[in-house]
Amino acid sequence: MRYIFFDCECANCFEGKAKICSFGYVITDAAFNVLQKRDVLINPKSPFDRHVLGKGKNGITLAYSKEDFYSKEDFSEYYANLKFLLTQPDVLLFGFAVGNDLGFLNAEYERYNLSPIHVKAYDIARIIAALLPSEKGVSVEKLVEHLFVDTTGLIIHKSVDDALMSMLILKAVAGLKGLIASDYLKEDFLVDSAVPSYQPGFLHHRHVAKRHLMLKNYPDSRKDNDAFDALLGVKKDN
Repeated sequence: MRYIFFDCECANCFEGKAKICSFGYVITDAAFNVLQKRDVLINPKSPFDRHVLGKGKNGITLAYSKEDFYSKEDFSEYYANLKFLLTQPDVLLFGFAVGNDLGFLNAEYERYNLSPIHVKAYDIARIIAALLPSEKGVSVEKLVEHLFVDTTGLIIHKSVDDALMSMLILKAVAGLKGLIASDYLKEDFLVDSAVPSYQPGFLHHRHVAKRHLMLKNYPDSRKDNDAFDALLGVKKDN
């Protein structure tokens, strides 16, 4: 049995619809030895939200320039390979707050009139909440610190690196708690792509696992938008 850890980044989620600009994955064996990894850049055929280009208060920075993304094919060109990757009979799928990523994929199937790829994936955030409750709701960035995971050379918001970090987190928890596969391969930890935790019209960001918010296409008027600050992990004083 092989494991596939995956992660998506989006150019924007205007009007609650994700436009994916990268899909990263890491394939391992059941002992978490990396067999293959890849970052797939995708032309989102949509503008980039200024905040994912590092602009504005609390902006984040994607790992590539928007020109790099625009130079690639759009999502529909990768659909066949993506379907093959996700539906192989000998693989189990994983992601951190993976309902988000499944929801992003669903939005793209709809946008390009593609048949949905029905899969189930284990949510590492759910596994953490159940098996290491002291770390429930903690972000990927904080988890790798708390678990002393070596992230040398890895970049947050680079899909393949985020996927790798999610794998390393699960591996660290398994080692810390002395887990065997049956401890984390439970039905309760699965998310069905037909009913992901992501909801159309809302973005449930993987790094702020408890927050839901509406993001409309007002990229130049978010200076005082507390919701967007919450998305980016800015804590407000109570």
